[in-house]
Amino acid sequence: MRKIIGILLNFVILLLVSCSGKKPAGAAKAGAAVIKIGENKIVKAMLIDHNGDTLKLTFNNQAGTCSLELDSIKTELKQDTMASGIRYSNEHYRYSEWHGHTELQKDGQTIFLYDR
Repeated sequence: MRKIIGILLNFVILLLVSCSGKKPAGAAKAGAAVIKIGENKIVKAMLIDHNGDTLKLTFNNQAGTCSLELDSIKTELKQDTMASGIRYSNEHYRYSEWHGHTELQKDGQTIFLYDR
């Protein structure tokens, strides 16, 4: 769980350090915030791909779940075990993030792709 929070926070720090303030047209933005609620840590993130689609994520690290929202899609995924990166899935959706490459698939078809 701490690994997930660390990955997300490092991702945000890298984005903040590497941004020059000027973004080219169509550039993707990302942000994340950590909200501590008692012993339960909730991490919220938002990604915007090159098409302008916004993916909103809420990671519940204690429960091992991720709630996501993309357009009219709202679903909850369960955490899968991985050696590197993060992956959450349910019977139709799979969310994965590895080395700045974020992908959301529905029934094997990519519906959201973000590369930093």
